[in-house]
Amino acid sequence: MSIDKRLAELFTDANIEALRFAAGQQMVTEQEVRRLMARLERLLKNADLFHASDVEFLIKEATKLINQGYKEISAEQVMQMRGFAPLAASGAVESVNAAVGISLLNRPRKLGLDVSKLLIDGAPSADWWAGQAYSVQKRFARVVRSGFVRGLTTEKIAQALVGKLQDEDALPGEGMQEIALRDARSLVHTSIQTVASASRREAFRQNADIVIGIRQISTLDSHTTLQCQARDQKEWSIEWDDDGTMIATPVDHKIPYLNGVPVHWGCRSVETSVLKPLTINGVTLPSFRTSKRASADGPVDSSLTFEQWLETKDEAYQNESLGKGRAELWRAGKITLSDLLDLRGNPLTLEQLREKYA
Repeated sequence: MSIDKRLAELFTDANIEALRFAAGQQMVTEQEVRRLMARLERLLKNADLFHASDVEFLIKEATKLINQGYKEISAEQVMQMRGFAPLAASGAVESVNAAVGISLLNRPRKLGLDVSKLLIDGAPSADWWAGQAYSVQKRFARVVRSGFVRGLTTEKIAQALVGKLQDEDALPGEGMQEIALRDARSLVHTSIQTVASASRREAFRQNADIVIGIRQISTLDSHTTLQCQARDQKEWSIEWDDDGTMIATPVDHKIPYLNGVPVHWGCRSVETSVLKPLTINGVTLPSFRTSKRASADGPVDSSLTFEQWLETKDEAYQNESLGKGRAELWRAGKITLSDLLDLRGNPLTLEQLREKYA
């Protein structure tokens, strides 16, 4: 198998690990959001709402709980991402070294990035968590005020926090728990993908004498956005300013690199390295540029989907990636990978990742 095909396969494997780590963090965050909602529900059920002033006092107390809850979630996620970043960088180095068969790239001595300051769509993760806290506050206030005006009991209003009432009792902002869970999952996923890509790029920067470019591999299925479809297999040459800023120039196309992967919220794409021409053991290995996607059986058309690629793996790998039960359903044709976008079957922990890359 050629180096470019092996690189594509190994970086895809690494991206699956990042998605599985994100899945584990999503589960942790979901538990915290549910605990917060349970506290808000108890606060509401124990409240005596006889006057509008009682409602406003309740909302102030709930706001304190919400702000504290999301601050704790934000701090926990930053801590997890700090632990994940060097492992993602090491994974990129190991992928390249495994592809060429020698220790070509060096592991980063120290990552020159602060994960808490990495921008996700123009803002650090802490700002996004604060924004989610604000959204929950506003929905809580809408539910409580609307329920009070309609004369509903606190028990009834509390039901609207975690679910939906009958049509005749429907309240603005109801079902806020599911909205909060969805928003949290999305932020965790995109945050970890941002850290993974930034850490891999940092590994490339510290090996700039060998890594001269970046190529995007997109997961091609019915959920892939037009942006990632257009960027799939595209390559950018890279250089670095004195301050460590990466300058990316399109190669044989006009699509700007912008901030790279993740290209958008929920992005599942991954970037692989482009190596300069090398001579190893007397054999010259040219810098790769290809329109072919990696597969276990040799070159195939670049339209090969992730699902088709996974079919080339053995059952043990499929079970490990998807979880045995889900993998069995997938092999039986009862579900597709579009039903398993975040690979929540068998999530990974930092400790499991450390065993492989630390």
